[in-house]
Amino acid sequence: MDEQTNTNEQTADIMLTGDMVENLTDKHFTIASAISVDKPDYNNPKLTRKKIIATIILKDGTQIEMYVNKTSQMRVASLRGTKLKDWVGYEGELKVLAQMVGDKEKKVIYIK
Repeated sequence: MDEQTNTNEQTADIMLTGDMVENLTDKHFTIASAISVDKPDYNNPKLTRKKIIATIILKDGTQIEMYVNKTSQMRVASLRGTKLKDWVGYEGELKVLAQMVGDKEKKVIYIK
Protein backbone atom coordinates (compact mmCIF):
# COMPACT_ATOMS: atom_id res chain seq x y z
CA MET A 1 0.00 0.00 0.00
CA ASP A 2 1.35 3.45 -0.91
CA GLU A 3 2.08 5.80 1.95
CA GLN A 4 0.23 9.09 1.57
CA THR A 5 1.82 12.41 2.45
CA ASN A 6 0.03 14.78 4.78
CA THR A 7 -0.18 17.86 2.55
CA ASN A 8 -1.03 20.07 5.55
CA GLU A 9 2.59 19.68 6.72
CA GLN A 10 4.20 20.47 3.37
CA THR A 11 5.20 23.96 2.30
CA ALA A 12 4.55 25.36 -1.14
CA ASP A 13 7.41 25.16 -3.62
CA ILE A 14 8.34 28.85 -3.35
CA MET A 15 11.44 30.85 -2.50
CA LEU A 16 11.71 33.11 0.50
CA THR A 17 11.15 36.78 -0.43
CA GLY A 18 12.12 40.05 1.20
CA ASP A 19 8.45 40.77 1.94
CA MET A 20 8.13 37.42 3.71
CA VAL A 21 11.20 38.12 5.85
CA GLU A 22 9.95 41.60 6.77
CA ASN A 23 6.74 40.02 8.08
CA LEU A 24 8.53 37.48 10.30
CA THR A 25 8.32 38.13 14.04
CA ASP A 26 11.52 36.14 14.63
CA LYS A 27 14.03 36.25 11.78
CA HIS A 28 16.34 33.52 13.17
CA PHE A 29 16.84 30.35 11.16
CA THR A 30 18.94 27.18 10.77
CA ILE A 31 20.35 25.91 7.47
CA ALA A 32 19.04 22.39 6.80
CA SER A 33 20.80 21.92 3.43
CA ALA A 34 22.49 23.88 0.66
CA ILE A 35 23.07 23.09 -3.01
CA SER A 36 24.68 24.78 -6.00
CA VAL A 37 22.59 24.96 -9.18
CA ASP A 38 22.94 26.50 -12.65
CA LYS A 39 20.41 29.28 -13.29
CA PRO A 40 19.99 31.66 -16.25
CA ASP A 41 22.05 34.84 -15.93
CA TYR A 42 19.98 37.90 -14.93
CA ASN A 43 21.50 40.07 -17.68
CA ASN A 44 21.87 37.40 -20.37
CA PRO A 45 19.42 34.46 -20.16
CA LYS A 46 21.50 32.53 -22.74
CA LEU A 47 24.24 32.22 -20.11
CA THR A 48 24.07 30.39 -16.79
CA ARG A 49 25.47 31.24 -13.38
CA LYS A 50 26.00 29.14 -10.29
CA LYS A 51 23.48 29.96 -7.55
CA ILE A 52 23.39 28.57 -4.04
CA ILE A 53 19.99 27.56 -2.74
CA ALA A 54 19.70 26.90 0.98
CA THR A 55 16.81 25.13 2.62
CA ILE A 56 16.29 26.86 5.94
CA ILE A 57 14.14 26.17 8.96
CA LEU A 58 12.58 29.27 10.48
CA LYS A 59 12.00 29.56 14.23
CA ASP A 60 8.31 28.75 13.76
CA GLY A 61 9.30 25.42 12.15
CA THR A 62 8.56 26.46 8.57
CA GLN A 63 11.01 24.98 6.07
CA ILE A 64 11.60 27.10 2.95
CA GLU A 65 14.24 27.64 0.28
CA MET A 66 16.16 30.85 -0.33
CA TYR A 67 18.77 32.06 -2.78
CA VAL A 68 21.97 32.91 -0.91
CA ASN A 69 23.55 36.03 -2.44
CA LYS A 70 27.33 36.50 -2.68
CA THR A 71 27.56 38.69 0.44
CA SER A 72 25.68 36.12 2.51
CA GLN A 73 27.73 33.29 1.00
CA MET A 74 30.91 35.03 2.18
CA ARG A 75 29.42 35.49 5.67
CA VAL A 76 28.56 31.80 6.10
CA ALA A 77 31.75 30.61 4.38
CA SER A 78 33.89 32.74 6.70
CA LEU A 79 32.42 30.86 9.66
CA ARG A 80 31.77 27.39 8.20
CA GLY A 81 34.06 27.05 5.17
CA THR A 82 33.31 26.73 1.47
CA LYS A 83 31.94 23.16 1.47
CA LEU A 84 28.16 23.43 1.39
CA LYS A 85 27.75 20.29 3.51
CA ASP A 86 29.49 22.19 6.32
CA TRP A 87 26.83 24.90 6.21
CA VAL A 88 24.22 22.49 7.57
CA GLY A 89 23.34 23.47 11.12
CA TYR A 90 24.44 27.10 10.71
CA GLU A 91 22.21 29.32 12.83
CA GLY A 92 21.78 32.93 11.83
CA GLU A 93 19.40 35.79 11.41
CA LEU A 94 17.90 37.28 8.25
CA LYS A 95 17.76 40.97 7.39
CA VAL A 96 16.32 42.81 4.40
CA LEU A 97 17.77 45.85 2.64
CA ALA A 98 16.23 47.78 -0.23
CA GLN A 99 18.72 48.07 -3.06
CA MET A 100 18.87 48.51 -6.81
CA VAL A 101 19.02 45.25 -8.76
CA GLY A 102 19.39 46.12 -12.41
CA ASP A 103 17.04 49.06 -12.89
CA LYS A 104 14.57 48.11 -10.13
CA GLU A 105 14.65 48.55 -6.38
CA LYS A 106 14.21 45.19 -4.66
CA LYS A 107 14.11 43.91 -1.10
CA VAL A 108 17.27 41.81 -0.84
CA ILE A 109 17.70 39.17 1.88
CA TYR A 110 21.00 38.98 3.74
CA ILE A 111 22.29 36.57 6.36
CA LYS A 112 23.79 38.19 9.42
